[in-house]
Amino acid sequence: MAAAPPAFEAVLTRISPIEGVSAASGLEIIGDRCYVPGDDSVWLYCLPLSDPTRVESRVRLATSRHVDAATGAVLTEEGIPKKLKPDFEAIAALPWGDDGEDGGEEDVRLVIFGSASKAGLRDGIVVADPSGASGAREYDASSMMEALRGDARVTGSVKLNLEAAALINGGGGGGGGGGGGGGGGGGGGGGGGGGAAAGPHLALFQRGNVPGGVNSVVIIPLPAFRSYLRALDAAVVAAASGGGGAAAAAAAAAAVPPPGYSVARLSLPPIAAGGASYGAGVSSASTLRVPLGGAAGGGGGAAGGGGGAAGGGGEGEECVLIAASYEATLNEIDDGDVLGSRVALLPSAALFAAASASAPASGGGAEIDLGPLSALVAPRRPEAGAGGGPVVCKVEGISARAAARAASDGVARVEALAVTDPDGGVCELLEISVAAPLAALRAAIAAAKRA
Repeated sequence: MAAAPPAFEAVLTRISPIEGVSAASGLEIIGDRCYVPGDDSVWLYCLPLSDPTRVESRVRLATSRHVDAATGAVLTEEGIPKKLKPDFEAIAALPWGDDGEDGGEEDVRLVIFGSASKAGLRDGIVVADPSGASGAREYDASSMMEALRGDARVTGSVKLNLEAAALINGGGGGGGGGGGGGGGGGGGGGGGGGGAAAGPHLALFQRGNVPGGVNSVVIIPLPAFRSYLRALDAAVVAAASGGGGAAAAAAAAAAVPPPGYSVARLSLPPIAAGGASYGAGVSSASTLRVPLGGAAGGGGGAAGGGGGAAGGGGEGEECVLIAASYEATLNEIDDGDVLGSRVALLPSAALFAAASASAPASGGGAEIDLGPLSALVAPRRPEAGAGGGPVVCKVEGISARAAARAASDGVARVEALAVTDPDGGVCELLEISVAAPLAALRAAIAAAKRA
């Protein structure tokens, strides 16, 4: 009898507390450093990769809005109340050379995104230099976020809530063709369509865990995104030179056309609890290269997407490592009990193909089924009486340390770090071992090439 094909696995191998991080909401690895934003904090936390359970330094991303009404004194910079927090939820390492070309580690910037779940308060984008050579620069991205809020392909019937970001290059297995939405000049034409083309792109992930929501992926050509930020800079400078204050600067930023983009959608299996079914919401993403080799044989390889963990741009197929979490809630307001988290590995080519197949007027994006390419995070050895259930954790950030193809068992293995937000408790660092069936990855790539 033939052996059963391997199943996708995501196994928790170690868990450790992280001291000094408030409400971890993302994770990016550059060289020998980990970078973690906090959703109720104004800080970006830097942790050494050799010991990512301690904070080595911090970079200020914004000024706290939690101030004393009488004196204007700042009351808190961490643990900021929900109504006032900047809600930094997504982080990506992006190449920052001329025209978005990768000029090495020194030309990488960390770009941190507010969730945009509250207009005017959480629409910020912050660009930070991981080397510390220059300070962080905050942008009012309200025009871009308004375009996304008004696009049902992105939000479904619920509010905008961006939770993850990643650089996707479209390399390795090819991607969908078609003209990229927006182009590199003048910020592009907002809300647009057209398929995503090969080349560096920014992917933003909408969390769609509640009824009416969708786990969508907004794919923006990186040159268009860079042009948008430059246009915001120019507009704000012009407003200031004209003698305008903060209101004039905000109005000028709101008038800048957003970059064009394409949209794809992800389908994730629900989880059952207490007689109800709850959807998964994407919470983090990062890229890496996974050496797939031929149908038989093959060797190991290194991970690393744009500025990612274990070196850049080696051989292999570019994939997106995605985390999604489950909560026992059916609305956008209430935080429910945490039910678990899911990890997926998706070839970037599949995202490009789905975005290319997505018609702007269709009311929806082409959907990718992540069921065969994902698994709930499970314990290495289930505890007695646990019933083989998932680890109860809320993964908010994930990034790969290394990937290698195991020739003997037909899987691609990825060693990942993840961070959790325990909603008021101590943040935790998870070490997760991912095993992705090569057959499933190759099938996704083949389907993308046919699209």
